Amino acid sequence: MDDVPTHAIIDPDENQTSSGDYVKHSGDGKLMAHVSEGIFLSGEDDDPVWVDEFYIDTFPTTNADYARFCAATRHPAPEHWENGRCPRNLYDHPVVHVTWRDAHAYAMWAGKSLPTAGQWEKAARGTAGRTFPWGGSEDRCKVQR
Repeated sequence: MDDVPTHAIIDPDENQTSSGDYVKHSGDGKLMAHVSEGIFLSGEDDDPVWVDEFYIDTFPTTNADYARFCAATRHPAPEHWENGRCPRNLYDHPVVHVTWRDAHAYAMWAGKSLPTAGQWEKAARGTAGRTFPWGGSEDRCKVQR
């Protein structure tokens, strides 16, 4: 792993198990989806943008994931965790009240990086170039403004 730039998402290797376009990452054990390289339509004007292939977590980082990171690195726990511990009934909920720096530290610990804006948008739009993750038209029930 030393020869991998810290800003790149690590490609799957022999230590990772694969299932189709998904891999289980060896760093934190989370399932990641493969997003192929290519052009996607970006922004409100649907500008064509090229993005290299990458892997992205399929599910948010949970409190349990983040607690393992905090225990392993002595990174400060989120302030709302009483006595620095996440309540058991929230283990499978997404971690909240973390800064970009906290998220970046977690990603570095796991041997990953945070997605760029282009990677995030391409993953959300999908291969069909949808304007919204659910399709091509705005749905007032799903859009928060």
